[in-house]
Amino acid sequence: MLNCRQMGKSSLRVRTVRRLRADGVACAMIDLTLIGSTDTTPEEWYAGIIDIVANDLNLGDFDLDEWWERHSRLSPVHHFGKFIEEIVLKEIP
Repeated sequence: MLNCRQMGKSSLRVRTVRRLRADGVACAMIDLTLIGSTDTTPEEWYAGIIDIVANDLNLGDFDLDEWWERHSRLSPVHHFGKFIEEIVLKEIP
């Protein structure tokens, strides 16, 4: 969601996530401004996204460092796709 500052984006996001969760929908809130982009490598950027999703979805047993290392030959984009396929879609009913 893109818009000017002080236009209610954060409160809309919070209300939407609260409503979805109340309806039993698993969802994660990702604020891309918190991850950074200027001094962040692609590996750090995607690992940051994965970490946020894992935490928001309460995937407590998920070990990002171990999982990332196990898939070390993959590109960061492929890491993210694998995470969604192998972890999120299997853990979230």
